Amino acid sequence: MTFPIKVVSIIDSVKLKDGGPSHSLADIAKSNLYNNISHDIVHLGSGENYKYSDEIKYINLNDRYFKYGVSIKLIFWLIKNRKKYKKFFIHGLWQFQTLIARIILKKNYYVFTHGMLDPYFGKENIKTLKKKIYWYFFER
Repeated sequence: MTFPIKVVSIIDSVKLKDGGPSHSLADIAKSNLYNNISHDIVHLGSGENYKYSDEIKYINLNDRYFKYGVSIKLIFWLIKNRKKYKKFFIHGLWQFQTLIARIILKKNYYVFTHGMLDPYFGKENIKTLKKKIYWYFFER
């Protein structure tokens, strides 16, 4: 089946043990099929073979380093595929994929925060300061 609109989501991990975003993302991708939107999922995780549905295309870059998901393969994948998709959805803040999206995709992406802006994140002073600095220079 050919879809008139192709979008892609980029997330650090699709492992279910890493939380709800991977499952909710799969639900969104599957729902998009009913609206004639092809929704692929790119994840950086190493060796992850999670597959929610055969209808959803999972692209495993198998290239994640450090806590914030640094991925050299993601840089080249975005450069190669930036015209293939109408929109890009980046899942998570304060991670490598949001920084690279800002540089490579310019304004052709959306960031899905998954609750990362909840007030409880401000309770740890050092973590909050670090994230405010990163937000000011890269994320905003």
